[in-house]
Amino acid sequence: MALFSEVEASVRANTDQPDTGRTPQTLILALANEEYEEVIRRLADFFPDPYRAISSDLTVTDTATNYLDVSGLAGTMKILEVQRKERGRYFAIDPAGVNAEADPKLTWRQRGFPGSSGAAVDIFPPEASVGTYRVLYTVFPGALTASPDATLKLPLGGRKYLAACVSARVRHREEEDESYMITVRNEAFAALRNGLTPSGAVIGTRGRY
Repeated sequence: MALFSEVEASVRANTDQPDTGRTPQTLILALANEEYEEVIRRLADFFPDPYRAISSDLTVTDTATNYLDVSGLAGTMKILEVQRKERGRYFAIDPAGVNAEADPKLTWRQRGFPGSSGAAVDIFPPEASVGTYRVLYTVFPGALTASPDATLKLPLGGRKYLAACVSARVRHREEEDESYMITVRNEAFAALRNGLTPSGAVIGTRGRY
């Protein structure tokens, strides 16, 4: 996987700034962290597995408090699925609709931001909510650092995309034309998405399977 130092080197090459004079490392690091959050979020929307986490078992013990406490899920970007445990196996339940309280089907609805105080997942209908659950979610891998040199949790091609995002902002800051870097950024993301989208089958030594 790529390192922050490699992203910094790419940004300096893209913006013709080989030293730290006009653009110190601290600025590149700050911009890289802002863009890194967005890059991870965009990737996780269609390629969640590398950023997927599973909570421990969470329980509803009383129909009067029909919710799961998810305030401890630090770094959560998005709740992907809520599953109920039945006879030792987990089964996904659907997100709640507008009339969840009146719907006899078991559903869930997010309340607040996971990882923050008071965050919860409400289970409907309340009278059927008692049970054991778990939450599948995507989690941010953490901020980049220059020392120690942070490893980017990005697939092949992700370094180019992140570096292009940062380079466009540095060029704009320097009052230079950033349009080329925006083109590089967009093409890099398209290539990432294409490379990570399943094509429907794998071709191996025994043919297609």
